[in-house]
Amino acid sequence: MTMKTPKASVVSPVDDADPSPPRGFSKAEKSEFRRVCVLRRNAGNPVRAIEADALADYVMSRARLAVWQKKLTWGLAVPPDSHNPNMFLSQQIAVAATVDRAAAACRRLARDLGLGRA
Repeated sequence: MTMKTPKASVVSPVDDADPSPPRGFSKAEKSEFRRVCVLRRNAGNPVRAIEADALADYVMSRARLAVWQKKLTWGLAVPPDSHNPNMFLSQQIAVAATVDRAAAACRRLARDLGLGRA
């Protein structure tokens, strides 16, 4: 069951409508964008139009984090290269550092948007 977001009308002003997700987002990213809008609205603190860019950054950051986490998981499953065993370790460290930075960025953006105790 999907919840419909309120639309601007004569009864409800434009300020009550949730911002729409950017056109370039994938279906999953648009769904996440709308999910956060619904959570904020239900908490009594709807997403304002001025926060739409920050919310878009948060959703993109979460998507990048998921990609890097998959790369790290895949990298741990692949055996090291027999010609250069240190290369695997250095790549693993680089990907792990990127995952940590992406997670920190997600937490910072979530905190800026007032999403829980991120």
